[in-house]
Amino acid sequence: MKWRWRWIFFALLAYLGFFIVTFPATHGYKLLKPSALAGIELYGIKGTIWSGSAEFAETGGRQLRNLSWNLQQRKFLLGRLAYRFIFDHFGEKNEVVIGKGFGSSIVLNEVDIVIPAPEIEPLLNIAPAKLE
Repeated sequence: MKWRWRWIFFALLAYLGFFIVTFPATHGYKLLKPSALAGIELYGIKGTIWSGSAEFAETGGRQLRNLSWNLQQRKFLLGRLAYRFIFDHFGEKNEVVIGKGFGSSIVLNEVDIVIPAPEIEPLLNIAPAKLE
């Protein structure tokens, strides 16, 4: 009788493991949208929460096309949750790694983003100059 409960326990544990590994990104987006992803709209979501893509994303009035994400496995094994995001913005390929460790701060690593000058002009607060 004991061996039967062990098999049932290991079967349920394996099922739970497969469920987590193959968790769809669409369900993960629905769960995270009210809190962590507020203000970000994703369209055409494919893949899993670990590795997937979206046709485009909207945030703050900007559209990011061909968004893809991939869990950084080495950092995950060291206790940090980090994802590499690759997307097209203004026809340029952009890439960033966003991570979160044990603290409450979010860390940006390996940032490779191209932003046209007129897009950053409002952030610089330069009155007489105009960037083109």
